[in-house]
Amino acid sequence: MAQLAANAAEIAALKAEKEVFSRRVVKLEEELALARLHRFAPAAKSTSTAK
Repeated sequence: MAQLAANAAEIAALKAEKEVFSRRVVKLEEELALARLHRFAPAAKSTSTAK
């Protein structure tokens, strides 16, 4: 019975850890998408009129 409780506690801890990692993956994927947008975005045109 004690082993069952220990296993249940370990499973709960692993599920919590998985949730943390899942949120981190989503955050990193969003950051990567933004970085790609900035990398491949057209360069801003200069507004200066100096010639």
